[in-house]
Amino acid sequence: MDVSMVFDIGGTSFRTGIFNSDLELLEHSKVDSNNYLDGVSNVASLQEGFLNLIADVKDSYARKGYKIKKIGLGFPGPVNKKGEVLSAPTLWGPMKEIYPLNEKLSEMFRDTKVFTINDLTAAGWRYIKVNNGTFCVVTISSGVGNKVFWKGEVLISDDGYGGELGHAFYGSEYSAYECGCGMNGHIGGVSSGRGIEKIAEQYFINNNQSTGQKFTTYDLIRGLNSGDPQCVEILTLSTLPIAKSIQFIFSVIGIDRFIIIGGVPCSIGQLYIDSLLSHMKNIGFMGKSNDQLSEMLILGNYDDLNGIYGMANYLNSIS
Repeated sequence: MDVSMVFDIGGTSFRTGIFNSDLELLEHSKVDSNNYLDGVSNVASLQEGFLNLIADVKDSYARKGYKIKKIGLGFPGPVNKKGEVLSAPTLWGPMKEIYPLNEKLSEMFRDTKVFTINDLTAAGWRYIKVNNGTFCVVTISSGVGNKVFWKGEVLISDDGYGGELGHAFYGSEYSAYECGCGMNGHIGGVSSGRGIEKIAEQYFINNNQSTGQKFTTYDLIRGLNSGDPQCVEILTLSTLPIAKSIQFIFSVIGIDRFIIIGGVPCSIGQLYIDSLLSHMKNIGFMGKSNDQLSEMLILGNYDDLNGIYGMANYLNSIS
């Protein structure tokens, strides 16, 4: 059977899927990503391991009888038109050189067409019919990112830049928080899952409640589900930079549909949207009533498959 094999690569998880020509998902899998936080400081070793994992996955599907005609990768970092990775802060940590990922994969799989794009661009393609293809997708997981789509086209430069909300400087009391890219004070170092853990640590220190044990996003979710007021306050602190970013994007280019995805908001659910909306109402959006602000936010599908469904749509669009 002729199929497409797609990957949604994240700093935390590595997802794969097999789609037929009718865009039906035949099977999918998810494993932990091998990232720089695992203690491997050599970027070249991480990159080699990454290529080997892609090859192993392809071989495993080929043994099942699938004839893989296309491979699509959604990668966590800016990717230029050549499929070169400019940086991969949540996966490989700080990089010194551009990495020609699509070229490497094309050399490995000479009988297969390979396409590499940013992971959030791929995820956005799942929602390409929303609001006539004009929206901003925002993800909050191990990192923070966004992509703006305008009438079905993603707005990024030829070099792959644009939509890296997580690397916008936020500063404030978080100026010393280190982002995965190695710089300080970025939104990704504050509002991501990893950033939330830092906020929680500082929150408990400030309130003389530190136990010395790490507070994780899983603890946050459990606390929110039980109505813990401290967890609500930690969530409130973490969503403010995202809400301010939404207000800025709307004010600058007029986008008024924001699709919120990623492990953090989708695990928390409507409480996350409510927290964002509360900030948005306090900040104020010129020309928008509170009711209209509610219409601006859409919680994305929580099936953990945004990236692979979106990548399949993207591959179909260029066939």
